[in-house]
Amino acid sequence: MKIAVINPEQVKSFSRDPIEVFQLLNNVNTENISVSVIKLNGVNKKNRNRVSDVCYFVLEGEGKFNIDGKDYSVKKHDLVTIPKNTWYFDTGKMTLLSFCNPRFDMKNVEIID
Repeated sequence: MKIAVINPEQVKSFSRDPIEVFQLLNNVNTENISVSVIKLNGVNKKNRNRVSDVCYFVLEGEGKFNIDGKDYSVKKHDLVTIPKNTWYFDTGKMTLLSFCNPRFDMKNVEIID
């Protein structure tokens, strides 16, 4: 990793209803970690990351995570940890700070519609 200050113009983003993702740190210079802000408004699709452990810190709002079939209610300042290869989905109206280790790569994510 190199020293960096990342401003909004450098942040890559993408949307996939019901989420909007702002990739703060996710490039080839940071193989061990990625950091994103995710805005969720609704029910996200069930998915799993086959390679990365994922942590979500709730910045704003509240909702639920269904992890391996069990529901967990979450609110502002809660931290959710999801081991790699674990099925989950989230619902609600929340802004999340997401950390992936190793860094997020969409090719490692399996989604069920």
